[in-house]
Amino acid sequence: MGRAKKKQRPWRFWGWSVIQKVWRIDELLLHGPPVCAYCGRGEDKAGPLTVDHVVAKANGGLTSPDNLVWACRRCNQKKGDQPPAVFARRCPPNAPIFKMYPEFRPVP
Repeated sequence: MGRAKKKQRPWRFWGWSVIQKVWRIDELLLHGPPVCAYCGRGEDKAGPLTVDHVVAKANGGLTSPDNLVWACRRCNQKKGDQPPAVFARRCPPNAPIFKMYPEFRPVP
């Protein structure tokens, strides 16, 4: 006897990860214009932007809209899995990250 075929779920056609990425990017566009959260440069100056976890997944950060920001490749690589408050010390004082997360602003 042959096995009955399972009904294909709609997300299997595109792949669940593709649907999740589209959802994340749509949510990020609601934050504002796509500029690097750490240096403030747009795609015209910094090249293609990447999606960065503010609190790294390695440190227990979630993949949720509140924990995702745009970052240029250079800042994303420099940040790595550092805590956001530590990396924010290297950011310019007018960086967008401080508007989204004022608690990361270094105390003079």
